[in-house]
Amino acid sequence: IGSIIGAVALGTKDGTPLAETAELQALAKQLAMHAVAAKPKFLLKELVDASSLDAEMDVLRAQAASSGKPANIIEKMVTGRLNKYPHASPFP
Repeated sequence: IGSIIGAVALGTKDGTPLAETAELQALAKQLAMHAVAAKPKFLLKELVDASSLDAEMDVLRAQAASSGKPANIIEKMVTGRLNKYPHASPFP
């Protein structure tokens, strides 16, 4: 049995209770499943600590370095990948 739980709260503009809206219930379930499957380490980018950011950047630099590109291009690649990183990118 898994130990990860995800919850999503949705509502309607007109105040219709969620229990009466099957589409919202299905959407909330799908969103929660996707969030849990992504295994996010942080809820907000502001919560990313420096050590986690450094570790992720080291991994991305090593991957980019194997491409044989120049250092300035590697840094751009790392920044771009961090912006796409699904676990609260540290860049705005």
